[in-house]
Amino acid sequence: MRKKLLFACFALGLAAHSPVRAATLIETQEPEAGILQLWVADAVMRIDDQSSSGYSILDAKRRTMFVVSPPERQVMDMSGSLQRLSAGTGERSPGKIVVSHAGQGPAIAGYATERYVVSAEGTKCQEVFASVQAMEDTDMGDLVALVDEFSSAMMAGTPTGQDDPCDSAEHALDYRKIGLPLRTLDAGGQEDYLVRRIELGVEGPPGGFSFPDDYRVVDFAAMMQEMMQQTPQSAE
Repeated sequence: MRKKLLFACFALGLAAHSPVRAATLIETQEPEAGILQLWVADAVMRIDDQSSSGYSILDAKRRTMFVVSPPERQVMDMSGSLQRLSAGTGERSPGKIVVSHAGQGPAIAGYATERYVVSAEGTKCQEVFASVQAMEDTDMGDLVALVDEFSSAMMAGTPTGQDDPCDSAEHALDYRKIGLPLRTLDAGGQEDYLVRRIELGVEGPPGGFSFPDDYRVVDFAAMMQEMMQQTPQSAE
């Protein structure tokens, strides 16, 4: 889930102000990303990074992603780029991936969990502690599925120089079936994702689930294409 949240930090697509409405707050912690606050309402998720003033929004119904930078008064539109990557991914051959149910896990954020061990090509990749009830209460099914799709597409479109079977293992999990991941451990048993708390029916975040109309919106794909065109080609 760590990769999912990092990629989810490229998030939303509402062009107008949205009213403050009842929401769900999910607070997570990761070694690299630190503490994140995920605000969820009506299949829209806003992700606030506690270490900066920026935030991201992901809209599962509109399949849009934006990164908002208030200091720059700018919004990076990732939607088109990610949608094209996703469409071009096609069927993937991740190799032999095994997801084993390993019994009950500990209570996390007030929810009972089930423990799953994920391995690829005979190598243990991670342990996942998930809750079906937490998924139902937070209504995160569509959002988790879209984040998984986009992050998988980004990984497929980024050459790594080597094939690690565990890179595909995370995307083999059917979270709609096993529930919302509340904690994950890496192959070495180190915690790399934790849901610290879940609050239901709270007031939405300040600013709601959109961004100011006067922010400059930059299309990420167009920007990258322009940069490539401006880069001098090395002589052969």
